[in-house]
Amino acid sequence: MLKKYAVIWLAILSVFALLVSCTKTTEVDEPAISYFVVKVDSISVPDTLSHSDTLRIKFYGTIGSNSNYSFDHVEAQKTPSSVDLKVWGKYVANDGAYDVVSFLDGVEYKVSLLYPGQYDISVHQPDSSVLKDSVVVE
Repeated sequence: MLKKYAVIWLAILSVFALLVSCTKTTEVDEPAISYFVVKVDSISVPDTLSHSDTLRIKFYGTIGSNSNYSFDHVEAQKTPSSVDLKVWGKYVANDGAYDVVSFLDGVEYKVSLLYPGQYDISVHQPDSSVLKDSVVVE
């Protein structure tokens, strides 16, 4: 009978030791991520469009010098006659970056429900300057 209890306790201790040895003891560091305003070199918009059309604003410029850089999102503040935009990029610090330049290359932002008249577009830059353009809405 005593031998039976000794075997049970030995089994319980073995399972406990196995579980303790399988716990994660090393931490994997997550790569550091940062966000930044992208310098937009130029935008592409039509000269005129109908009020029923969707305005497609295309952005061009360099995001970063390697594959750690990428486009993240466009931040917009709209009024009936204008839109203020900031293009945001993301940098993920990791050792596996490729030496390839990351471009905006026509990233598009769409605006609909336009009113007739001049529609002003402002793109805010990292140096606090503003790239401006406009579209005539018929």
